Amino acid sequence: LLGDIPTLTNILLYHVVSGQEVRAAQVSAGPVMMANGAPASISLEGGVFVNESRVIEVDWLGTNGVIHVVD
Repeated sequence: LLGDIPTLTNILLYHVVSGQEVRAAQVSAGPVMMANGAPASISLEGGVFVNESRVIEVDWLGTNGVIHVVD
């Protein structure tokens, strides 16, 4: 993907929710718009899922936001 920067950028931005800092205690089910303009779905049944991926670590604080790790 390093030879295709637009595709790499699109993939990386699909893993970012822009303009929001959401901690684990604030997560709610429903659709969310990712930074690349594509929708994702948050589910809270049987754990926290983004689309089909389970959130396995929460609230890693960075200088520019919060990271939640998916499997």
